[in-house]
Order: sequence, then structure tokens, then C-alpha cells
Amino acid sequence: MSPASAPSRPSKYRTLLRRFSSNPLALVGAAFFLFFFLMAIIGSHVAPYAFDAQAIANRLQGPSWAHWCGTDQFGRDVFSRIIVGARSVFFLGGSGTVIAAFFGLMLGLASGYYGDLFDEIAMRGCDIIMSFPSLLLALVFISLSGPSMVNLVLIVAILYIPIMARVVRSMTLEIKSRAFVEAARIRGESDPYIIFVEIMPNTLPPVFVEMSMRFSYAIFLVASLGFLGLGVQPPSPDWGMQINEARGFLSNAPWVLLCPAAAIAVLVVSTSLLSDGIRNMLQPSMGKR
Repeated sequence: MSPASAPSRPSKYRTLLRRFSSNPLALVGAAFFLFFFLMAIIGSHVAPYAFDAQAIANRLQGPSWAHWCGTDQFGRDVFSRIIVGARSVFFLGGSGTVIAAFFGLMLGLASGYYGDLFDEIAMRGCDIIMSFPSLLLALVFISLSGPSMVNLVLIVAILYIPIMARVVRSMTLEIKSRAFVEAARIRGESDPYIIFVEIMPNTLPPVFVEMSMRFSYAIFLVASLGFLGLGVQPPSPDWGMQINEARGFLSNAPWVLLCPAAAIAVLVVSTSLLSDGIRNMLQPSMGKR
């Protein structure tokens, strides 16, 4: 067979996409995740009602064609509030997770590469933060700094930086002894070049997987703080705050509580399915140059 007639080799990205699409559960998770992500961006423009529009005459109405998830105690459309509330979940959980991934990546690379005293101090500091339950530590930080959007993002980041750093450190310890890193040292390459050009690209696949997992935990954390009244403050339609406000209506208007709770559950499960799909997609390439 001549070279011109030989079948072309599929690109790396096409191979990864085919690997991901072969997992039906991952596709379902990706579909729901993208839906909520899209609603976080344009939800306020496509919601059938304003999230804070009150109509006392329509209070506690059940699900109908006019109100898909019914109305709450103030006559507000529950579905519209869920759609608009997705923005705070993605902003707080997503921003905090991205910040944690960045600083955890930097800390893990430095700790794993240089080792010695720096590694000992950094990892013991991570152990101290990880020894406390996430929600308890978040409550301590909130009591000291106050419940604002910036503080909530920083709290999510601080809680997950140690976990990200440990993942990257373990990868760095294994990668830095490989032949291509030794070859870079023999060539006289600087430490920053070895860390960011030779080692870091090989740590990114597990970082992406860990980010998707941390985001699902961040959703629970943000919703828990909102339920306790320490998350996003009114009039923002935070999902956790909606559940807290609806506790007294569970017996006669269960949809007011169950719909935002279902939104949290669907987003967390879809994120976990998406995370499994990303892991399966990247697994063959993890740890390979």
C-alpha cells in the first residue's frame, strides 16, 4: 500500500472525544452539566418570570403549565428562581475550584520538585487544613470574614488547595525521576523550565479530573452555607437559601423545597458522571509523556 493510500491516523483530540462519547453515563452527565452552565450564563434572560417578582394571589400554587415548579410563599416562580440561582452556584463553586487548582498546582509542583524542608512545611500545613471538616472550617472563616461573594470564593479555594497540592505533588515525585527530566537536567535546563515545560504538562490530566470532583463537593458546600444563611444573601435566589426558606411548607407545598433540592442533586450527580467520563477519557494518557 502506498503512503498516499494509507489510512490517516486519527488525531489525539478525536481519539479522546471518541473515548468520552463511548460512555453513555458521561454523556448524560455532560448534557445536564452544560444545561445548568448555560442557565448560569443566560438564565436571567430566558427565565419565564423575574426571580423576585411576587404575586401573593398566586402563593403556594402547585406545578402547572404556567409555573413548572409551582410558586413559593410569596408567589414567586420556583422554576425561574432555580434557573437564575444556578449563576451563584457556578460562580462560587467554579471560581473557588479554579483558584484552588491553580495555587494547588503551583504548590504541588514546588513541593514535589524541591522537597526537603519546603516540602515538609507545605505538606504539614496542608495536613492541618485537611484535618478539619470542610463545613466546620468554612463556618469559622465566615464568622471571621463575613458572608460576601469574594469571601465565599476564597473559602472554597482555601479548603481545596491542600487536596489539589497533594495530587500534584504525588505526580511530581514520580515524574521528576523519569528519563526525559534527567535529560533536561543534563542539557543544563533551569528549574523553572523543567517544572513548567517538562513536568507540569504531565500533571494536568489528573488535575482536570480532580477539579471536576472538587466542584461537585463545592456545590454541596455552597448550598450548605446558603441553607445556614451564611452564603449568598437575599435577594439572590441561592438554592440552599431556597431550601431553608421552604422548610415550613414541606407538608402543604413540598415542591417549594423539593425542586431546588432536586436541582442540587441533579447537578452534583451530573458533575460526578462527567468527572468519571473525563477520568476514563484521560486514563490512558495519565503518566505518559
